[in-house]
Amino acid sequence: MYDILYNADNLFRNGTQFRPGLEGLKLYSQIHGNNTNQIIHALGMPVVAYAIFGLSNLHLNTASSILIYLFYFFYYASFDIIGSFCSLLLFFPSLCSSMIEYYDFQHYYDLKYNTFIYDNKKLKMTKYYIKMFLLSVVIQEFVGHFIYEKINSDLFQLPNSITQAPLFATRALLHNLFNLPLIPN
Repeated sequence: MYDILYNADNLFRNGTQFRPGLEGLKLYSQIHGNNTNQIIHALGMPVVAYAIFGLSNLHLNTASSILIYLFYFFYYASFDIIGSFCSLLLFFPSLCSSMIEYYDFQHYYDLKYNTFIYDNKKLKMTKYYIKMFLLSVVIQEFVGHFIYEKINSDLFQLPNSITQAPLFATRALLHNLFNLPLIPN
C-alpha cells in the first residue's frame, strides 16, 4: 500500500497535469517501461476504442465515431506522423466492427420490432460495450501495471492517459515488433 501511495504522490508532485503532444507521450511512457505491459496495452487499446466507438454509434451517431477517430489521427499527426498513420491502421478494424454492428442493429431491430424491443436491445448493447471497455481497462491496469510495472497505474495521470494511450499502444506495438523507438524523434 505504501508503494502505491508513494508512486501516486511522486507522480503528482512531478507535474502529471495534462501535457499535450510529445511531452504528454513522454510522461505517459514513463510508467510503461516493461515490454509485456506495452504489448498488453497495444492489444487492449483497440478494444477500448471499439467500445467507445460502439457507444458513440448507439447514443450519438456514426459520424461522431468517425470524428473521434479522425480527431486522434490529426492530433497525433501534429507530433508523430508515423505513429498517426499506424494508429489509423491499428484502430480501423475497431471502428469498422462497431459501425457494422450498429448498422446491423439499426436494420434488424428498427424495421421489425416495436420500440420496447428496440430500446431493450439498445440497452443490452450499451451494457456490452461498457463491459468490454471495463474488461480491457482492468486487464491493462491490473495485469499490465500491478504485475509488470514498478509504478502501479496510469490512472494517476488520467488526462494524459485519455489523449496519449491510443498512440502509445501503436508506438508500443511498433517498438516491440519492429524495434522502432517508443518516443518518436
